[in-house]
Amino acid sequence: MNTKPLSELGTSIESNPGYIVHLPETDYIIVQCGALYPEAAVRFDHPNLLTRINTIHETKTSYRNGRKQWFSHAGVEFSFAIPKSNIHLVFDEDGYSYVPVVIGGRRFRFNVSGGTDGKIWRDRVRREAHIGIDFSIRLLNLLAEQAWTVEECKERNIVVDDDPVMDEHTFKPFNQLMRGYECRANLQVGHRIVLWEGAKFVGEKSAFSYEISEINRRRRSYLVKVPNNGYGRLKYGDVDWAATAKLNSFASISVDTFNRTTGKSLQKSSFDPVIAQD
Repeated sequence: MNTKPLSELGTSIESNPGYIVHLPETDYIIVQCGALYPEAAVRFDHPNLLTRINTIHETKTSYRNGRKQWFSHAGVEFSFAIPKSNIHLVFDEDGYSYVPVVIGGRRFRFNVSGGTDGKIWRDRVRREAHIGIDFSIRLLNLLAEQAWTVEECKERNIVVDDDPVMDEHTFKPFNQLMRGYECRANLQVGHRIVLWEGAKFVGEKSAFSYEISEINRRRRSYLVKVPNNGYGRLKYGDVDWAATAKLNSFASISVDTFNRTTGKSLQKSSFDPVIAQD
């Protein structure tokens, strides 16, 4: 595999005939990646980790019939400042918006913007480049070992703009997704489920909550007791996960989030869109 450190390259490189990669002028790249709740990797920390931010990751699934479907996942976004000398560009290979690189001996792809004029494809790597989600602790450690420390970043005046405090527009769907993981892991027969406000069930106006009689994870549903009507089945999509977690006193699995380049943090104990200073 033919590779060269980014530090030895300019800002415009033809790494394969008809394929050009544009690099930023900085001597580092803010490499970003994610982990998904409820995996242990969301709690990853390291002296070289700049940010750990709660976020919603989007993924797309394509089916054989041509149909595409998007899915949302509650997760965490990590940021590392990795010097260009520790990032190698892979030559003799086209990226087409996914620039092939090697970091710490492991291949990754920068997810970037790119396009063609009909003859040449150009990919543009910005100061911040994303390399994927659902990372393991082992891979996060590999990236951290290649990165500058927080103190080194401060000396170089490197600042990441990501804010650990979510706005209301992002917080509500994130909270639903995260609480959903908590509920599906902890709900048992006898616990109670809360439906979405205004939802209808078995032809009646929804009660505040329903007692679980049976859990069917394969069908992603719950059999519940219904007042004056025996039993009924609720699908996962009917459940208000945030209200259900609160009703059953389930502890939040959210992690403390932070941006060490700005000093802002959010403690999971509050789990509200407010700032707590370090």
